Amino acid sequence: SAWYLYRMSYEEKAQRLYAIANIAGMKAAQQGVKPDQNNLKMYNEVIIQYPGSKAAMMSYYQMGNMHCSLGDVDAAIKAYTEFLKDVQDSGDLKILAYNGIGYCYERKADFPHALESFEKAANTKSGGGFDGMTYRNMARIYEEMNDKEKALQYYQKALKNTVDPSMELLLKKIISTIN
Repeated sequence: SAWYLYRMSYEEKAQRLYAIANIAGMKAAQQGVKPDQNNLKMYNEVIIQYPGSKAAMMSYYQMGNMHCSLGDVDAAIKAYTEFLKDVQDSGDLKILAYNGIGYCYERKADFPHALESFEKAANTKSGGGFDGMTYRNMARIYEEMNDKEKALQYYQKALKNTVDPSMELLLKKIISTIN
């Protein structure tokens, strides 16, 4: 029971520090300001002080988002990869992290690795809320790789899994131009 109490206290302290970093990041986002090195340092402090905590795992995810937003795709890939080491087998954040890695590789024009990341996202079980987005990402990469047949296939899958009417119209337009 002593170990349980220690872990509970450890996680609570980690969550407090994470909350401070998260609030600072949200305030910056509300003000339309890109994250900066201070935001990254705050999340890094959570990781340094409380490695192995859930807050540290989530800090990696947030740092991936921030690095991606700042255009530092290699650091973003590294942070997302660290997050994925400890995240549950399924879940929306896992899908978003794989998509984040895919976006980073896409920015680098490394389409095979981007596609691999998007495929991992597509193969992750979730509530299905991000299937349409993931299929669109895969279709876009196939299009970049000049595989129109696969691109069309994935745009059609995206259309079947899209709930946004404006995205539905856009996908129909893209599909019609590929055909």
